[in-house]
Amino acid sequence: MLSSVFRFEERRDTASVIGDATAGLTLTPPGRAAYSGFDAMTSAFCDLLTLASGEACGLISMSLVIRDPRRVALGPW
Repeated sequence: MLSSVFRFEERRDTASVIGDATAGLTLTPPGRAAYSGFDAMTSAFCDLLTLASGEACGLISMSLVIRDPRRVALGPW
């Protein structure tokens, strides 16, 4: 869970405290997987969150982190 520092916004008649919280998720396939396979995995997870929360959920950003470059298979496209 990532959170930002609170910001304060004051106007003549109101004062607001603003803060953000963002959840991070790590998806690890059980075996070898193509990069395109992560799209289906994240889409299914967003659908599950939408059904569970009753609110629209979506993906803001996605990063692929390769932990062991020796295990990356470069093949014909």
